[in-house]
Parts: sequence; C-alpha cells; structure tokens
Amino acid sequence: MRRGVKAERDLLDLFWSNGIAALRVAGSGSTGHPASDLVVGIGGRFFLIEVKTTSGEKVYIDPEEVKELEKLSSLMGAEAWIAVKFKKGDRNFYFVKLSDLEGTRRGYRISSDLARKKGIRHDVFMGIISGRIARLDLH
Repeated sequence: MRRGVKAERDLLDLFWSNGIAALRVAGSGSTGHPASDLVVGIGGRFFLIEVKTTSGEKVYIDPEEVKELEKLSSLMGAEAWIAVKFKKGDRNFYFVKLSDLEGTRRGYRISSDLARKKGIRHDVFMGIISGRIARLDLH
C-alpha cells in the first residue's frame, strides 16, 4: 500500500473513532475535477482535507492542488485544510490552514516547525470540531 493511502486511511479511522463522519475519495488526484483526499462532516459543518506525509522535515504542495482545493471548498461551502504527518518526531497529524502555507518559487511548503507552530494537532482539531473542546476560531 502506498504511504499516502495508508496515511489517508489512518486519518479516516481517527475521525470515525472520534465520532466524526469521514469519507476517503479514492483517486482524488486523478479525476480531472477538483477533489480532496477526505471529506469530513459533523453538525452541519464540512471540511475538505488534503493529506500529506513525509519522512523528511518538509512537505511540498503543488500550487494547482491548492487552487483546486480552494475552488472545491468554495463551491461546497466547506473549510479546506492540509493534514500533514511527519514520520520523524511525534508522528501526529497536524492540520494547517491554506493561508498558513509557506510560499516557494514552485508552490507551497509545510515544514515540521510551521506545522507545530501554526498547525493544530489532530486530537485538538477533532475535539474542537466535535464540540468536546471549547470552540476556537479555526479560520
């Protein structure tokens, strides 16, 4: 199984184990239409999640991927997030807003430092969207 598919399935299971409905979009990058890796919903709120994993300290994201995620989230009225997991270190997923991505000459990047400083660890993210943790502004 590809590393990215395993990360998508692991995150899908984390959502469901926290009482949050989630669907994995198989082949999300190959349809020719905007798509995200996961579609998540709870209490009338929807989230589009692009999942990234790396054994390094940085993950790079194609600008077209971000553009399509923004377009799809706008059409659906959903919030768009990047979930990134660094294989080294604490191995948590961190949720990063698109507005917090670091720009590069060729696209975007999320470093492990940025994820830990500006991102939201998966257990906290799920607690917030499920209402178990006091509401914070996720925008």
